[in-house]
Amino acid sequence: MKHQIEEFKDRSSVDDLVADAYVWFEDNWHHEKLPHTHKYYQLTYVEEGYQYFHIADKIYFVPQNHVILIPCDTLHRTTSDSKAVILKVILFKTLPDKIFYQQTRVFSAPSVLKEMLLYAGKWNKLTDQDEEQSAFLYAMLLSLPYFYQENNFLEIPIPRDARLNAVCGYINQNYRYNISTDQLADVATMSERNLQRIF
Repeated sequence: MKHQIEEFKDRSSVDDLVADAYVWFEDNWHHEKLPHTHKYYQLTYVEEGYQYFHIADKIYFVPQNHVILIPCDTLHRTTSDSKAVILKVILFKTLPDKIFYQQTRVFSAPSVLKEMLLYAGKWNKLTDQDEEQSAFLYAMLLSLPYFYQENNFLEIPIPRDARLNAVCGYINQNYRYNISTDQLADVATMSERNLQRIF
């Protein structure tokens, strides 16, 4: 399934873009919740709220002021319980030939990257790419590996035992509260001891 860009009058998809890069910023984001892929690499900055990216056997938690880089042709979907989500998305057709860009990356956005994203807003939803835009966005790309910091705690492995799916979902939605093992056992419809053993 291709990811649709609603702003296009002809309802064309991301893959129909001809520009090397496309800037797409939204104040009230409604991302495609169904699994989808596109030919563009996707750099997403979460300016407000938080977003879960479901990719293969992992769920990447991307909180406010963090970015995620998703390689092209990567099947993914998103979810969020945040009341408001403001995202800044930049799509890239080609990236430098380095292993860094071939894997999903999640990391905190340093101040300089935030300023670069803010400046990139001048090209929001423009399909024609000029010389400055090309040079600026490519410089941003080249800088990403230097901004990157390992954040393994933002990757949530999907449980091998299906009975834990409801438990993990409950934790994700209520992580800001104190949750007892007894509550989680009720969610899993099993005894506390069994839950602890399986977990």
